[in-house]
Amino acid sequence: MRLFAGAVTGIATAAAVLIPTAAQAAAPYTAFTVNGAPNSYVLPGGSRVFDATNSTIALQSYTEGGMRLSASASGNSWGMSIIPPTGAQFAVGTRYDASWPADGSHAGLNLGGEGRGCGTADGWITIKELVRDTDTNAVTSFAASYGLRCDTALAANTGEIRYNSTLGYSGVTLNPDSLSYGYSELTPDGPQKTVTVTAGGSDSTTFDQAQLIGAHPRDFAVVTDGCAGKTLNPGQTCSVTVKTTPRQTGSRTASVLLPTGDGAGPTISLHVEGFIGAVGTYYPRTPARLMDTRNGTGVRKGVLGKQSTVSLQVTGRGGVPSTGVSAVVLNVTVTSPTWASYLTAYPTGQSRPTASNLNYPKGWTGANSVTVPVGAGGKVDFYNHSGSTHVIADVVGFYAGSSSVMSSLGTGNELIRTVPSRLMDTRTDGDGKLPGGYWIRQAVDYGEWNSFIQAFAVNITAVSPGGHGYLSAWNGAGDPPNTSTLNFSPGTTVPNMAIVPVQTCYESWCYGMPMYGVYNGSNAGTHIVVDIVGFFETRSDVSGLRFKPIKPTRIADSRIAQGLPGAVGAGVTATVTTPSTIAGPDTLGLSLNVTAVSPTANTYVTVWPAGVSGIGRPGVSSLNPSKGQIVPNAVITGIGPEDAFHVYNNMGSTHILVDVAGTYDLPWGSGTAIGAGLRPGTQAPTLGTTTVSRRSGP
Repeated sequence: MRLFAGAVTGIATAAAVLIPTAAQAAAPYTAFTVNGAPNSYVLPGGSRVFDATNSTIALQSYTEGGMRLSASASGNSWGMSIIPPTGAQFAVGTRYDASWPADGSHAGLNLGGEGRGCGTADGWITIKELVRDTDTNAVTSFAASYGLRCDTALAANTGEIRYNSTLGYSGVTLNPDSLSYGYSELTPDGPQKTVTVTAGGSDSTTFDQAQLIGAHPRDFAVVTDGCAGKTLNPGQTCSVTVKTTPRQTGSRTASVLLPTGDGAGPTISLHVEGFIGAVGTYYPRTPARLMDTRNGTGVRKGVLGKQSTVSLQVTGRGGVPSTGVSAVVLNVTVTSPTWASYLTAYPTGQSRPTASNLNYPKGWTGANSVTVPVGAGGKVDFYNHSGSTHVIADVVGFYAGSSSVMSSLGTGNELIRTVPSRLMDTRTDGDGKLPGGYWIRQAVDYGEWNSFIQAFAVNITAVSPGGHGYLSAWNGAGDPPNTSTLNFSPGTTVPNMAIVPVQTCYESWCYGMPMYGVYNGSNAGTHIVVDIVGFFETRSDVSGLRFKPIKPTRIADSRIAQGLPGAVGAGVTATVTTPSTIAGPDTLGLSLNVTAVSPTANTYVTVWPAGVSGIGRPGVSSLNPSKGQIVPNAVITGIGPEDAFHVYNNMGSTHILVDVAGTYDLPWGSGTAIGAGLRPGTQAPTLGTTTVSRRSGP
């Protein structure tokens, strides 16, 4: 034990003066307060008040003018050695620099408690009162304040000393005196904990605003400071609530200082172990049917009627975990509607938003990709406005809402945006239309990214099909699934956004590249166009983007001059700025549903980030409406430095609606300097060869 290290000689009083415990502190005062240094491995932390109400306190005097104070309460013992500078005596009203041991220019000061003590020390002590017995030179009254940093500690222990003194004092105790948050993933919204602060001593205590200090103050945040500006009398309390906001992995420490004057005051030690979790990452699933009102899959059998809502259980089904899910990605199809209408998907238990996911005429069969937050009980609601219709929903993936999913599914995927690029166009590449019953596989070379890519974010379009049918996109391995990505009619142009799982190709024609496939489930041929806007990957050395779901929110409706001044004309590029209530400082992308309403000519619409240097309008399409149609499509787009994106209309004029389903943000702590947004290095993939195969069997 290194308590009171160094030799002390010449004790003037053979016995300690004992102060018995009393019901309350009263003059003359005898007390010893300790505000422990935060996160110190030398002495215990926390704040303590030893006085006549709870402790036995003794003071021994030394003939050369020094003294030793000790305090014990319920087996908890602390003490301090106080020595004047070599060859000098203490003078009232003087502040002395301190070290251990004393020398000619430093007072000697050492502190110990609970079996632990300083080896070396530096600090200060201010003498406020000192009275000695004229015969023995023993100290009969003493008052001082001190600050002492032990060994290599970054912060000082501070407090007050009173012995048979006429000067009052204040002290503070904390419950608890330290906060440990255990393991927390990197997040700005970590768990919160509260400390109760109780004033002690004889005088009131006034608190200034709490301050975060120490090694990693940015990894924590004061949520509520119930002590700032308050003056507490002994026995009164206030509270401080602190949350953890870890920005880096590993051990992160800091302290909350509650200043009570002269930069001193009690401190609350903080500790968290940061780790990279799963929140906001994407987990692709093998497409699985969750709902089909035609046969009663997932819900009651029968059409969804006028202004009717049906609730669908989405968690715990189709490969989606029962818990830890924030949003699901569905491919939603309506078929045989009896009236022109729209369908809205939204979280169960929340009010229905002013937004739509599909807009359809009477008799239409069509699909759209829908990203929707999971509501109460792990459910999603579907609302049909007019007439009646059958509804089909296939799950293709989900976004994690907690890291609990990692225990069974491992690490999720982050989005890397690419400059929108065309991967496939059978009108200009290959042998023309893909025949019915055939599929086409394509490998895409992204160089160093190939082994990390788990899914492509693509817009798939059927162009001029010769009959009724559907397209199904999958990872290209084995036969395609019995689910649809989009549905088409003869002569139409039908797009749909899809997040398509990929498979690493091990065949000679595409070895090592990520591969996907598209199947034509009809009896007639159709052209296929595929545009890529990003990919989802597991690379750990680069920060991608993570998804934050929101309740579907309309940010633009040109019919009422919301977000856009009016219909977008032919060859016109309009700009939509994302409201600050949606796009935060780390937001670099959006999950949208974009709807073209009643275009005056057959046209296409393209969406891309605004204000990004070197990025012009890409040669891709986001939706392809025909004259007079109402056509929605899901869109993943980046936004520029002003949180804006462009909308281009090719022919005629059309009204545009934009609904936001969520944002893609840089992970907490990564900082905007990390190249995780629009990555110039991934804008031009090298396209591998394609293969065409006929499906065997039904």
